[in-house]
Amino acid sequence: MKLNYSHHLRPLAGVTFTERTLGGISIGVFVLIFFLSVAFPFLCLYGVSSKNLSLLAVFAPFTLMAYVPWSDSFSDQVGGVIQRFYRYYAPRHFRRCHVVEEGSSKGGTTAVADKASTQTFYAVHPHGALCMGWNILYNHEAFDSVRFCFAPYLYLSPFFRLFSRLLGRPGSASKSYMISYLKLGESLALLPGGFEDATLTSLHQDRIFIRKRTGFIRLCLMFGVAVRPVYVFGEKDCYWNMQGGWKWRLALNRYSIPAALPWGWSWLPLLPKTNAALYIVVGEPIILPQIDDPSKDQVNLWHEKYMAALIKLYETHKDAAYGSDNAKSMKLEIW
Repeated sequence: MKLNYSHHLRPLAGVTFTERTLGGISIGVFVLIFFLSVAFPFLCLYGVSSKNLSLLAVFAPFTLMAYVPWSDSFSDQVGGVIQRFYRYYAPRHFRRCHVVEEGSSKGGTTAVADKASTQTFYAVHPHGALCMGWNILYNHEAFDSVRFCFAPYLYLSPFFRLFSRLLGRPGSASKSYMISYLKLGESLALLPGGFEDATLTSLHQDRIFIRKRTGFIRLCLMFGVAVRPVYVFGEKDCYWNMQGGWKWRLALNRYSIPAALPWGWSWLPLLPKTNAALYIVVGEPIILPQIDDPSKDQVNLWHEKYMAALIKLYETHKDAAYGSDNAKSMKLEIW
């Protein structure tokens, strides 16, 4: 797979009011569908228990469209139009939005990325309150052939499944599904920090939840897949989030219950703050050996190497992302 990171957008002064408005609408649709998908099981339960056939009838066509196979012409004609719209306008909600790759000062490609046969696992950090950087990458042209793995309950929700199918290549983050994708030779993207990352989000500190997240490294070792750390600078600036109460909030996350309380733009709090600037860096590949049944020690060894590479990526690019003065006080907090 050849990657092309030519997605450098104009600063705030060069984006028109119409572009900013349509960008906000694009992001808003994503956020609304996310919350609707979280509520979907409860809405279904209410519809069945109250015998509200009208509500269930509304859900039926979305469920059908989400799960039936699509023809190539439908994907190209309908999905293509939505993809181009979202790809152009969504990043323009932010003050700036850059996607760059290590090894290229002008957004080009490294030698490893140029090898079309290279199967790669993209580990994206941080999740953030509502994963804005992940959202931008999902519809980025450089990742058209990458399968993005979402939380299983989101992938099963007809609303989110339909929306994500229109925009890209969605998949489930469950272990069995990811193994099946890797067996097919697909490149994957995952947010290893999950809900815990979202809970820890702070406007004033870059934090990631990664110390105990070794599963993706084990998968990469099993299949001999290169892993690339991806860091979204500015994700923390998209939403305010309540701080403290970590013990009980992280305990809720273990049961796949969100515990973030985000507040974004003052006028429409579910939208990210418009002064946020995203600077997304795709790190150089870490080449892992292929080990059919890696031991715990082998997994931990490569997990430590991965964390070291991620910290190095952060330290190398924080000046470009935050400015040299602000970067002096910034450290990546590892949980």
